Amino acid sequence: MSYIFSLLANIFLLLQLLLVIYFITSFFPMAPGGFIAQVRGILGQLFEPILHKLRKYIPPAGILDLSGIVLIFAIMILRTVFLALAN
Repeated sequence: MSYIFSLLANIFLLLQLLLVIYFITSFFPMAPGGFIAQVRGILGQLFEPILHKLRKYIPPAGILDLSGIVLIFAIMILRTVFLALAN
């Protein structure tokens, strides 16, 4: 049973890393059809539905979109819970 919780914790770590990559790629200009644009498109398909739902409840603070920070913290909390259950 602890193997399953450990696996879930690692999946959440991967999601957290992919989300950070998604945010970092938003700061760079991209050529349409380029590799980075394709990666960002795939990550956008994964994260934008979740971020869109969070944006309904979390208004932006000026030019900052706080929904991404909230999602990262939620993933961190879930990962910590699954790591605790794995031990």
